Amino acid sequence: GYYLAPRINVSSKLGYQNEAYQLLTTDSEEEAKWLAKRLDEKVRERQKQIEVIEKEIEAKIKEPLPKILCFGSPKWQLGLIASLSSRLREKYFRPVFLWREELTQIRGSARSIEEFNLVEVLEQIKKLHPEIFIEFGGHKKAAGFTILPQYKDLFLETLNSIAETQILDEYLIPKIEIDAEISPQDLNEKFFEYYDKLAPFGIGNPLPVFLMRHIKVKEVLNVGANGNHLKLKVDCFGWHFDAIGFRKGIDSLKISPDSYIDLVVSLKKNCWQGKEQLDLEIIDWKE
Repeated sequence: GYYLAPRINVSSKLGYQNEAYQLLTTDSEEEAKWLAKRLDEKVRERQKQIEVIEKEIEAKIKEPLPKILCFGSPKWQLGLIASLSSRLREKYFRPVFLWREELTQIRGSARSIEEFNLVEVLEQIKKLHPEIFIEFGGHKKAAGFTILPQYKDLFLETLNSIAETQILDEYLIPKIEIDAEISPQDLNEKFFEYYDKLAPFGIGNPLPVFLMRHIKVKEVLNVGANGNHLKLKVDCFGWHFDAIGFRKGIDSLKISPDSYIDLVVSLKKNCWQGKEQLDLEIIDWKE
């Protein structure tokens, strides 16, 4: 699930949606293997391109951090910066505006925190300077925008001015809203009977977030192509689970085997080789 689903999901952004459809519908095992390998190669290539842009941006980020991160380049692909803006918003917990500069227009992607409504902010800028925009749209935490190149400086000046007045320092402190505290004993058939009724999850109905206390770490691993994901093998009162923390590989240096930690996780059921298993996705942790 973690391996194949993201590749199918991103296929339309790479122009390979037909291959993804064929992968899901083919009766040929050989063709399915070939299509899966092709999608995997394209996704890995895309991930490398995103990492190059991310390193370029992070080299420009200086302390103290501004209330809003704004970066652009004529070299960046729009499909890449949309994903990267989400990643940077998560990492730095503040609004992020990234864009691609073209000859006749600048097209960008933005992601935000709860307290800074992107659509309202873009509406404010349009009201003050209607000449800036070609178009924009989205919702409070994710938006796209297209502006005229000659008004880039005016756009950024107005955007940063609004951010300075509307974003309080306390808004930039990462917060996790925990829905419930659970123990492994709670994860029974009755629990998932009710849990499944909450689906489908997504915007407006996010995955529930759970706290699990006093979890013993049995093994700490770095996984992924570059070891940038964290995997823990954990034990809680005789219950054994694997927990995955995407883009948390650096945390492997901070967690020791045989230590006890509190985990904040979301739960996902995954089917592997015909067997259903529970996956814990790490949101945060502390000793």
